[in-house]
Amino acid sequence: MASLPIFIIVLLLVSAAPAQAGTEFEFRTWASNELDSGEDASRKHYRLGWRGDTVSVNYEHDPILVRAGAPAHNGYLHKLDFGLDFTIGKTRLNVTAGPHGTSNIFKHLDFPDGIIVARGAVERTFGNFDLGVRGDYRFGDFRTYPTLSFEFHSLTIDLPWRISWQHRRWEAALEKTGEKWAALDAERIVESSLYLDEWIARLGYRLSPRITLGVGTTINSRISYLDLEEGWIERKLATGAFASVTFTFDQESQAYLNSSPERSISGNSFFSRQ
Repeated sequence: MASLPIFIIVLLLVSAAPAQAGTEFEFRTWASNELDSGEDASRKHYRLGWRGDTVSVNYEHDPILVRAGAPAHNGYLHKLDFGLDFTIGKTRLNVTAGPHGTSNIFKHLDFPDGIIVARGAVERTFGNFDLGVRGDYRFGDFRTYPTLSFEFHSLTIDLPWRISWQHRRWEAALEKTGEKWAALDAERIVESSLYLDEWIARLGYRLSPRITLGVGTTINSRISYLDLEEGWIERKLATGAFASVTFTFDQESQAYLNSSPERSISGNSFFSRQ
């Protein structure tokens, strides 16, 4: 239940947001519930976010329950991120930071080192493409890497981590994702970290202006953490299909409600760039 106070805080922030801001809630559940080795595991994903012109607030809860060995974490992962995204001339800057940790950290307000996790990106426009540098956990540990972004017909290509496509009610993406959380064991004695990185392929269909249904699969999902018996280990989650539903509330979805049902939705996507 440690997620409830965090969820309420985000809900209050979302409720107080300006009318022109966008709010999304997403739920995702996996069909496969096991490790690549065949041992039992289960996984879900919840996200509630608000995005204005330059400021964003995003809460995510990821129960990733590994029922093997003696993990130094309880598998209930939470993160609350605050973001700034602004443009100066032809240069775009994005910075996101906030507390990431297991539920017992927030339940007992026992904050270990590494609870604040930050990521960032700088991109500059050169004609029809953008060049930049990102720093995040998409490839395991924190890394900085160069990026190249451009559009080709209905495709948006963000090398080396993402390709997305949109056409009217349909949208699809192949994306490399990764994250870090601080962790405490059940006795709140051992401090450690947990890392997850994977490829996600997904397809979405805008059922209505405010509801998007999705299906997809996670590929090469690797979770790294401290085991109290085996030390630092890496486990692979089995490639698994998932289903998702996303609810969107913003000015564009409202305008869509008041317009022709044939209007394109490409500008309002739950695959928006982070």
